[in-house]
Amino acid sequence: MSGNKIFKVAAFSAFPIHYLTPMLRLLSSHQELDLTVYWYSSYGIHEPYVDKEFGIKEVDWGIEHLYDLKYEFLTNVSPKPTRSFWGQIHPSVLGKLNRNRYDAVFMFGYDFFTDWIVFLVAWKKRIPILFRGETNLKKKRSFLLQALKKFTVGPMLKRIDACLYSCEATAEYYRNFGVSNKDLFFCPCAVDNDRFKSYADELLPRRLELRSQYGIPNDAVVFLFTGRLVSRKRPMDIIAAFEHLKSNYRSKAWMVFVGDGIEEKKLKDYSKRRNLKNVCFMGFRDQLEISKFYSLADVFVLSSDFDPSPKSLNEAMNFSLPVIASDMVGTAPDLVCEGKNGFIYPTGNVEILSEYMGQMLSSPEMVKKMGKFSLLRVSKWNYEEDVNGVLHALRHVVHY
Repeated sequence: MSGNKIFKVAAFSAFPIHYLTPMLRLLSSHQELDLTVYWYSSYGIHEPYVDKEFGIKEVDWGIEHLYDLKYEFLTNVSPKPTRSFWGQIHPSVLGKLNRNRYDAVFMFGYDFFTDWIVFLVAWKKRIPILFRGETNLKKKRSFLLQALKKFTVGPMLKRIDACLYSCEATAEYYRNFGVSNKDLFFCPCAVDNDRFKSYADELLPRRLELRSQYGIPNDAVVFLFTGRLVSRKRPMDIIAAFEHLKSNYRSKAWMVFVGDGIEEKKLKDYSKRRNLKNVCFMGFRDQLEISKFYSLADVFVLSSDFDPSPKSLNEAMNFSLPVIASDMVGTAPDLVCEGKNGFIYPTGNVEILSEYMGQMLSSPEMVKKMGKFSLLRVSKWNYEEDVNGVLHALRHVVHY
């Protein structure tokens, strides 16, 4: 790009989730970008965001996290507005793309009918398309679904000008549908590292105080899980692995669950029935509250059956926590270096999970060393790298 030319970009996304908006704000502030964000709905801002998996009625992220963004909420004409394919229909995107001379369109998925309107209009008008999704090939899908994706998603991705991948597993997903390496750009799965590190700086010195609030001894080794207590996260595996620990190890171990979900009662009943001590359920917490638990913990455990890009992994690493993650966590191979800042185990293998937990319990020095490596590793996965990835993609596809 020559001179002072600025990329004029339209981004289309389902709703302003708090993990996405900081990256969009950083993009918007860049001197080479003129960004307008079109939201399909105002879930979590002007209308209730209901999360059934969490077991809570509403989440309110607040309008303040949209500051410094140029954005617009589109009108949904679906007869049944929901977070489903036919529940998001916005014909007005046609006018937005026709009236404004955008240099590129930035898409974040293909789960809604409106996503396909955006794609088809931009493709027909020859507006370069950037696509950023977070999925992978790890999950087993039915033959029918695979065939459907082959004849819909495949041709779509081949016609997209640049695909931004959040981890290597996502890059492999794109390659599987025929996307060339030259059209792939790294845009890491990230959280607001600066924000979480500021929480860590404030809270880690109060680690013992925070533990005392929940009756956790100073010398205990605390394993932490944060997220939805639902079957796909396999929290029962963690309870079983905790129970499987040798008695001399389990006596000094604590297992803390932060989050709500339909599996919570089952987990509590199992713990009570098996008389498991030192297992705590803290319920749903916001980002500031959840940071207190990252600060009092020693090891982060993520046991998911399918989890393409769990942000809780990044959050935990910002608090210098080593990680034990299942091999179905999409970002784990990128963020967890085996033996350096944690371990990756076969999903559902409670014995190996328990073995790794035992190794953490037996070596406090190893835990501290791994934690330092976690912080170093996650520091490189940040929103600045996301902006670099988007700019590289734009320079690749936009020609003046």
